[in-house]
Amino acid sequence: NDVTPVTFAEAPAMGIAKEVTAGPTNNGDGTYTLTYAMVLKNTGDISLSNVQVVDDLAAVFAGTAFTVDAKSTTGTVAINAAFDGSADKNLLAASQTLAVGASDTITLTITVTPGGNIGVFNNTATANGTSPSGASVSDVSDDGSDPESNNGNAADNDVTPVTFAEAPAMGIAKEVTAGPT
Repeated sequence: NDVTPVTFAEAPAMGIAKEVTAGPTNNGDGTYTLTYAMVLKNTGDISLSNVQVVDDLAAVFAGTAFTVDAKSTTGTVAINAAFDGSADKNLLAASQTLAVGASDTITLTITVTPGGNIGVFNNTATANGTSPSGASVSDVSDDGSDPESNNGNAADNDVTPVTFAEAPAMGIAKEVTAGPT
């Protein structure tokens, strides 16, 4: 009367990629607006729960002022309305799930007042999730739109760089308005 053991194996994995899709646009008042797009994908063989994307904009744009203008998502995960990139760094609402093979694009538009530091500002986002058995998975974003599943392999992580371009110009004109007498 021996039992026959069965073990179910999981291979949870996820990937995230981040790129600048619009801007940076010089607003002509010392501020710049840009849009990031992040592609989040479940690349494993099991659904993930407690999915979260963390983006620490305060660390990236240290010494500058910035505001989060808009944030949205195109798939099943919901945006955290309180995300500000500083006090609240979680882009997604609590308790999000991501099915096997599912992907979602998160769009984030920000305005930065860089002052004297126009860059380079290197940014990454970190995606985290949990498998049904409780295994934690995470990935640091790659630059671009392909969410490679490197599960924490730092050699595969690429920062998404941003530099703010200036086009200073000055003009002067001179004319004789009276005389010569």
